[in-house]
Amino acid sequence: MMVFEVAGALACMTSERDFCELWHRRLGHLHHGALRLAQKLTTGIPDFSIEHDDVCRGCALGKYTKAPFPNSKTSTTC
Repeated sequence: MMVFEVAGALACMTSERDFCELWHRRLGHLHHGALRLAQKLTTGIPDFSIEHDDVCRGCALGKYTKAPFPNSKTSTTC
């Protein structure tokens, strides 16, 4: 059964919020609404409250866009 593996993976976590962040990262930065749905539809994800106060740094960096290239004053012709 997978309960032992899950319990061993979460042994160093200290709070419910840590569980939520761990599974958020483990599932590829899944948004918290889908994480709640995954808890209901699958086995192996332990029950914990899904609360998030701040934004995950990895998710915030992933939403940044690159600045466009500056306009060039020269043009090439073929």
